[in-house]
Amino acid sequence: MGKILVVDDAKINRMILRQILKEHFEIIEAGDGLEALDVLGQSVGQVEVVLLDAIMPVLSGFDFLEEAKSRGWLEHTPVIMVSTDDSEPFVRRAYEGGAVDYIKRPFDRKDVLDRIMMAIERSETKPENRPDVS
Repeated sequence: MGKILVVDDAKINRMILRQILKEHFEIIEAGDGLEALDVLGQSVGQVEVVLLDAIMPVLSGFDFLEEAKSRGWLEHTPVIMVSTDDSEPFVRRAYEGGAVDYIKRPFDRKDVLDRIMMAIERSETKPENRPDVS
């Protein structure tokens, strides 16, 4: 069972995502970006996907992305940004920051699972993640 890091300052959002994902993944939670850096630092290479709230106190999702990328922790770990704001500039900022996908709240169970599975699939098919068969 793969691990998903769910980062959101709203406990209710973490609870909803845990309910959606618990049958398919082991869930690790963080309540803000700073806590998420600590958790990810201890779990580098073990987390399959990060579900990341964009707007949080202490350290925003955007700032978390920048810091985790600078440390090399997200090279093989896709990040899916989560927010209620799906305006074009906001979504573009998420993608430019390194997110591979964007999920708008409120959550749709099937959509969340499909997007996570697609992110994992794309991550596994990147050339640097393919086994050397030569």
